Amino acid sequence: MKKTDSTLLNLISKVDIPNIYFYGATRMARLACVGLKTVQLEPSGIFDQLFTSGTNYSGIAAYTKDEIHSLDKSSYFFITCTYLPSISNYLNQLGFKNVYDCAYLLKLALQTNLSSADRIACEMNYAVLDSQVDIFLRKYNEDLIINSIDMVVTERCTLRCNDCANLMPYFKKPINADLNLLLNSLRNIMSLATRVNELRVIGGEPFIHREVHKIIKSCCSYDNVNRVIVYTNATVLPKPCDLESLKHPKVRVYITDYGSLSRKLLEMVESFNREKIQYIVEPLPESWDDSANICKDDRTDEENQNLFDNCCSKYLFSVLHGRLYRCPFSSSINALKIITPEPGDSLDVSDASNISVADLFNFVTSTNYVPSCKFCQGRGKVEGLFTQVSPGRQVKGTRTPQWI
Repeated sequence: MKKTDSTLLNLISKVDIPNIYFYGATRMARLACVGLKTVQLEPSGIFDQLFTSGTNYSGIAAYTKDEIHSLDKSSYFFITCTYLPSISNYLNQLGFKNVYDCAYLLKLALQTNLSSADRIACEMNYAVLDSQVDIFLRKYNEDLIINSIDMVVTERCTLRCNDCANLMPYFKKPINADLNLLLNSLRNIMSLATRVNELRVIGGEPFIHREVHKIIKSCCSYDNVNRVIVYTNATVLPKPCDLESLKHPKVRVYITDYGSLSRKLLEMVESFNREKIQYIVEPLPESWDDSANICKDDRTDEENQNLFDNCCSKYLFSVLHGRLYRCPFSSSINALKIITPEPGDSLDVSDASNISVADLFNFVTSTNYVPSCKFCQGRGKVEGLFTQVSPGRQVKGTRTPQWI
């Protein structure tokens, strides 16, 4: 994959009839299309695993995964989702060499007259994707720049999603994060990082934590943090002190609409509008990655490395109970104590004397799979390597790994 810029778009615009395709049916694709049109170009179509023949997506001709094989190998592909490693590798293996990210297209879209919701979504996607592209292309320097860190404020959730990638249904006795330990861990990381593009306040359901407003305020207080995203399922209304913390200009609230399960959605939106809090409401996608099953450790090192190389979550660093993990799956499976903690699976960030810039840099830039990967199915949109399931399916009781 290569990085998109104005030079590339000028080159494409000189082609008589350019074959331009998007890969990934997300809101990002629709916004990227807006950006592409600013330079008088339009996509010829969009690909995604889930499409059926003869459909369209937001006015773009939609093609099935099988139809991709008949395309001219000189076609231009823009990856319009965050699955950069898996899709890039997949397209390259099929013989496509003109594979690019879409961050620059989002930047162009921000210069147009977008709706309030689209502008917030575009800003969020651009900030994350632009940095993630540099990480993917290994453009590191002496600065320690981390794309995003999930601050897991609670293991408790109001929903029981069978396929939760953060493994919430597996917790028999979920607990809230210890406030002092969490804030101390954050302080130690921020003292070493040059910049963190996003701090993501997640759970479970963050508004269950009675002191989440203190966590949000602390996240916003660091000059080297660009943005703070709070994720909620709209089942618990924020308290007045929570609402006050959400007014900070760095904060964006990401509301996932689970339909009838998001029973407080209308009240939440009304309060956010009244308090002038920046938010975006996103419906459930057509599918989720089938990534909530805890596997038995029976893959080879080569197979685990391949899974890691193609995983879209390997840059979703997660802080839980004083330790930094590669992703939410890794943090949750360790917290569940289903596996025995192994060296290299996490970094102790609870004590400033135990961590250096080199430790943090080496951990976040490592290209080797971590021990908890051995129990994960991985995440990404490549047929045959990752599978998809219906989103938001609820389960009763507590899940356990099938092999236990």
